[in-house]
Amino acid sequence: MFKLNSKSVFFIALLIIVIFFFRNSFSTFFFKDDFFFIQISRIKSISEFIHFFSPIRTYSYKPLASEVFYFLIGNNILFGHVVVFCVYFIGLYFLCKSVFLLTKKTLFSMLVTFLYAVNSIHVFQLYWLATFQEVLVFAALIMSFFLFLERKNILSVLFYICALLSKETAILYVLFLVFVSVFTQIGKAHALVDIKKGLKKLIPYLIVSFLFYLLYRYSLTYVTALDNYKMDFGFRKIANNALWYYLWGWGFPSVLPDYMKSVFSMPIPAFWSFFSLASFRMYFFSFTLYVVTFFASLLTFCAIYKKKIKRILFSFLIATACFFLFLGPMLFFPHKWMVRLTVPLIFLALFQCYVIYLYGRANHFFQTLAILLVCLYLVVHYFGTQFNENSSTYLLESSITKRAQTMFSNTERFKNCTSLYFADPPAMKMGSWDGSEKLALTFFGDAFISTYFPQRKNISVFYQYKTPIIPLSSCTIQASELIQ
Repeated sequence: MFKLNSKSVFFIALLIIVIFFFRNSFSTFFFKDDFFFIQISRIKSISEFIHFFSPIRTYSYKPLASEVFYFLIGNNILFGHVVVFCVYFIGLYFLCKSVFLLTKKTLFSMLVTFLYAVNSIHVFQLYWLATFQEVLVFAALIMSFFLFLERKNILSVLFYICALLSKETAILYVLFLVFVSVFTQIGKAHALVDIKKGLKKLIPYLIVSFLFYLLYRYSLTYVTALDNYKMDFGFRKIANNALWYYLWGWGFPSVLPDYMKSVFSMPIPAFWSFFSLASFRMYFFSFTLYVVTFFASLLTFCAIYKKKIKRILFSFLIATACFFLFLGPMLFFPHKWMVRLTVPLIFLALFQCYVIYLYGRANHFFQTLAILLVCLYLVVHYFGTQFNENSSTYLLESSITKRAQTMFSNTERFKNCTSLYFADPPAMKMGSWDGSEKLALTFFGDAFISTYFPQRKNISVFYQYKTPIIPLSSCTIQASELIQ
């Protein structure tokens, strides 16, 4: 008879909690970049499939997470979300195993995995299929690291290659391995010799990294030409980005940068309107209570257990350094986005877990605090998930494209159309957000045609904000039919 051990029970419970937290992701439909990836992933031959891996392109080189992924799921949105969650959970499983290999502490590894898994930041990775790249790079890198710790270098390099085929920022992993190889030997009797041996083992990773750097160069010349991705090396920009990413990593509201002139100023009046939402109030107040309790108790703990101060400070600095290491060039971009915290978040979860774990091994007062902090963390990110669902606009985008699916299934209405014309409402309440300009972004121009009209490639698409006069033989669609 099959018997469940503590780890099996933990992962079953974690799976249930994660699915419950992010349940709305399964009903999120295609939008924006999804339509583009569906369009370019439709192939008829093996040669076209092989072409997925060509680095000659004008958009980011991430073939596994874009072309291959969309080729596999087709138009099956539910299957796509199931794949995302399966890959995410594989990553969580190997995260737990990797932390255990490093610490040899079962409870600690489970707690780190739990804190990471339920964080509300994951709304930005799990809901939109176009951000599958983040989930895949997380899973591939953590599997590579686990195999690296197990000294199965060939398999480790293969998963590193999978990560590199998922997103270009995976190249930062090799710097992390160098850091780990050096750091773990410091203070040992034969440190210099062991460091040299460790670095020699990294030669395959360095070679692979260099080869992929060459592959990325072509597409990155086009990507970094875009306004959102033009590199800004000014100290002010880097410091501002670093601070916001760090605050987000701790749980600060995703919308704050849009409502504050600087991180040191008060939010503009429009921000306070969020408090009319019950979920935001619960999220904000529980988060405030968590942060105050965490840092106040940490100061108290350090005052009582002075011998622990060096280790706590050292852990904090290491976690912070690794957090920013995996952000890398993203600190130089004008565009900030919480989706980029997928891998960096691991290190903040590790630090928070370390502090909570220390509390659990201290006196009864701190043991009670440890339980309180875990419960507060759960409350913060449950309501934070609800808030991020709306602030991300993913649910709004999905509602538009779901209505479009119902509309375009009416074959009688569109069978004689040579073009589609999206018209603005007579009076737009929110500017471009209520009209054809918004729909152009949601449908990625004319890329949506391959999803809704797969057999009709000759349909043209026009939006009123660009084309004021309705072309002949067009079927007109009012923006109000889709944006409600």
